[in-house]
Amino acid sequence: MKSKTVPYELLVRWNADGILVGASFATRTVYSDANEILFDKIADPVPVGLDADADRSVADVLTPENLDVIRSVNLIAGERDQLARMLSSVSAELDALRRQAFPMRGAPIALDPR
Repeated sequence: MKSKTVPYELLVRWNADGILVGASFATRTVYSDANEILFDKIADPVPVGLDADADRSVADVLTPENLDVIRSVNLIAGERDQLARMLSSVSAELDALRRQAFPMRGAPIALDPR
């Protein structure tokens, strides 16, 4: 059986006034046999300091690669939001063009009373 410990969670907490009051970090140890995960165990969170002098600092937890992933996710979310706005605008323009091209579509049908 093999085990591997990996980051699980970084929790940062602010108080009601928006002041940072603490951070904690937890790991997950995954136990496997060959290619099959047998079980995993999440460790109790430990306090994380914001400065390099702490026993465990945020810099120890968030590697440059982790920060790159966060930046990428934020960039992709921004692009997604921009594309959603563009789609909404184009859809509205298309609806307006359809109404111009087919003004009678959806209008009530007048029956000849004869």
